[in-house]
Amino acid sequence: MTTTTVYGLVKPKLVGVKEIAELLGIDRATVATWRHQNRLPRPDYKLSGNPIWFEAEIVFWVHNNDYIKSRIKNLPPKPEINNG
Repeated sequence: MTTTTVYGLVKPKLVGVKEIAELLGIDRATVATWRHQNRLPRPDYKLSGNPIWFEAEIVFWVHNNDYIKSRIKNLPPKPEINNG
């Protein structure tokens, strides 16, 4: 999972349907179908009517959804939890 910083503060990565497909190694149409089937988590934002999620939310969702895990090519790594 990629993050950037602005003035030393972590800036979370936002993803749309296209980026989710790339992250998971699947076709964009599959992600769109899951969206219409209400299988994706609720979007964090909408921009010009298009859903946008935090990448971390999608990674969490994948790792906690056996249906999705069984249908993807790339299982994104779980982020390390920093309790410090």
